[in-house]
Amino acid sequence: MSFTDKNIIWLLLLLIPLSLIAVRTWRLRKKRMNQFAEPLLFVRIAPLVVYKRLAVKSTIILCVFGLLIFALSGPRFGAVNEVTVKKSADIVIALDVSRSMLAEDVQPTRLQRAKLAISTLFKKLKGDRIALVVFAGDAYIQLPLTNDYSAGEMFLDAVNPELIPVQGTALAAAIQKSRDCFTQAKSEDLNRAIILITDGENHEDDPVEQAKLAKEEGVVIYTVGVGDPKGTPIPVYQNNLVVGYKTDKSGSTVVSKLNDKILMDIAAASGGIYIHGNNTVAALDRILKEIEKLDRKETAVTRYTENENRFQFFVAFALVLLILEYLISERRSLKKRFNRIFE
Repeated sequence: MSFTDKNIIWLLLLLIPLSLIAVRTWRLRKKRMNQFAEPLLFVRIAPLVVYKRLAVKSTIILCVFGLLIFALSGPRFGAVNEVTVKKSADIVIALDVSRSMLAEDVQPTRLQRAKLAISTLFKKLKGDRIALVVFAGDAYIQLPLTNDYSAGEMFLDAVNPELIPVQGTALAAAIQKSRDCFTQAKSEDLNRAIILITDGENHEDDPVEQAKLAKEEGVVIYTVGVGDPKGTPIPVYQNNLVVGYKTDKSGSTVVSKLNDKILMDIAAASGGIYIHGNNTVAALDRILKEIEKLDRKETAVTRYTENENRFQFFVAFALVLLILEYLISERRSLKKRFNRIFE
């Protein structure tokens, strides 16, 4: 047996002084009544009083107190094995980690806002498999498809622009690696989706062609654009402090702009939707609702819960004892009273 809150168990120690007080009170009352009259005479003077019943009632109250302490501590024992049938999906999140994602037109940065939204998404998913692909000038599978959301949180926390030394924004490579996640996991779900989160500054390849290939495989791509179409400088950090802004070869400040057109084209080519996602949490919520609309494969999920909270048993037993205590009278019935008088 285990307990949800072990500290409450220490309250059981209160039963010791309470028991001593109850015993002392019972003995003191009996002593005073013995001083009033001899025991044999007292039976005839007050035939209804039964001291043993007073002791039993006090003991029951102490037991009720102990049972309620046990219930509050959350006793856990036994096990529950549940099998549920639910519809699941395979979702690959492709996250842009290029230096342009450090722009601060979305606070605190484009990348940090995207990571926060993805973390929130992990908490809302139930039974779906997730994968994480990071990309800049190239793309890598950071986390293969898995149901382990805690692992997803851990890998997401480690994401930063230093993961990929080759800078740029290779959208096609990101889509290709995302498709590889489904292939490696032998995914057979009718619902397979890629969520592409980026500022859309594609410098490398033709992502629309990759989007068309994804559609042929039954994969829908949802794109989330993060940033300002008007553009903003890219900060340069040193010891976590902004020491300047990125410049090109001519010394001019590089301005990073959200390219929402390419993201619209990618989404359209795969049958998905594009969302301008400066409010990335709301954007992913909307995408999650879109994913829910697609056909999903039903899978059996077994949940084994060990040491389930069983506080209700202790509460029920305490209630039974309270009823019993109420039914026990401190005095004899009238019938027994007359029997005592004529003994």
